[in-house]
Amino acid sequence: VTASIANVCGTDQVSVSGYTGNTNTAAGSYTARVTAISGENASDYTLENAENTTHGYTISKRNLDIRTVGKEKVYDGTPLTNHEYELLNSTSAALGETIEITYSGSQTNAGGSENTVSSVKVKKNGASEPAVYTTDNYAINVTEGTLTVNPKPLKITAGSGSKTYDGTALTVNSFSTPESTLSDTDYALVSGERVDSVTISGSQTNAGTSDNIPSHAVIKRGDGDNAATVTDNYSITYIKGTLSVNSRA
Repeated sequence: VTASIANVCGTDQVSVSGYTGNTNTAAGSYTARVTAISGENASDYTLENAENTTHGYTISKRNLDIRTVGKEKVYDGTPLTNHEYELLNSTSAALGETIEITYSGSQTNAGGSENTVSSVKVKKNGASEPAVYTTDNYAINVTEGTLTVNPKPLKITAGSGSKTYDGTALTVNSFSTPESTLSDTDYALVSGERVDSVTISGSQTNAGTSDNIPSHAVIKRGDGDNAATVTDNYSITYIKGTLSVNSRA
């Protein structure tokens, strides 16, 4: 904030040499006051009433528009987080200040959720202790990206079997899943999870063949009463087995 002098006669040399309230840097409303004048002819002048020697001014909050960055992965049983952000609308922290964000967003199971934050702070750079925060000088707007976990592909194959006709039904109540190669596309179970049950529908009594059909798998993580059902975290492909009864000689 600066001030000028009106009503100076001719070439008289008078200037403002004293202020109060003109050095504020934080956002807010303030009043600046001229407190002294100087110059070759200053003694010929006096400051008028307070109304003419004060001036109100406002320092607006600096806009800070932040978007947390989303992320995507295939389900692997671990939380998906992402501690990245980008600044929008050409906004930024003031020179010499740094943005600090504490993230709270996390997605473990298949689905999506916002990459939320629990706090946004701005502090002055430097090693001062305690840190000097200037967050109140900012109008902060946060847009949240999305954390997305996609279901993991899984193959469940029903068992196959054969026998010679004996008048009884051939059934095979077994199934298998691929061994894990620790890739997103190995069609295997995540470590620590298991197929708890599969419905197998297949029966062949007379000579011939038919499908052994798997369906309705239930997948769990953990054991006993604390086991959690995690079936929805998988995109299951069911592969039929074959039941074969050979003609009796």
